Amino acid sequence: MLVSELLKKKHRSVVTAYPSTTVGDAVGLFKEKKIGAIMICVPDGKIVGIVTERDVLHSQAEIGAATMKLKVEEIMSHVYTCKPDDDLKSVMRLMAFKHVRHVPVVVGGELKGMISISDIIGSQLDETQLEVDVLRDYARGH
Repeated sequence: MLVSELLKKKHRSVVTAYPSTTVGDAVGLFKEKKIGAIMICVPDGKIVGIVTERDVLHSQAEIGAATMKLKVEEIMSHVYTCKPDDDLKSVMRLMAFKHVRHVPVVVGGELKGMISISDIIGSQLDETQLEVDVLRDYARGH
């Protein structure tokens, strides 16, 4: 399956923030939007990083409550991207080898969507269920 096919099934837009956004505000967005990652973009839309719940926790463990007053650019992670015509297996490999759970989909520098490990697992479960259903129908002689 291609990234573009998975994106068609998703109905959620990508949440973005500026590098100057406070970590406290980012945490508020995590809670409000029920998400685990925010793309960090400059005003022209270029992606400069990603902030995840994990980034916040690591900073919190290092410096404590002062984390909430930091700007997200101070704790954000490097972002790895994919393209709509990439195969999901290649994105899964990227996630596994780079230890990331969110990969933005980019075309010509423009953010088109986000693929999470949860999206991939859900897609695989759907495909597996379809195979089971087809095999069950075949075995029943339908």
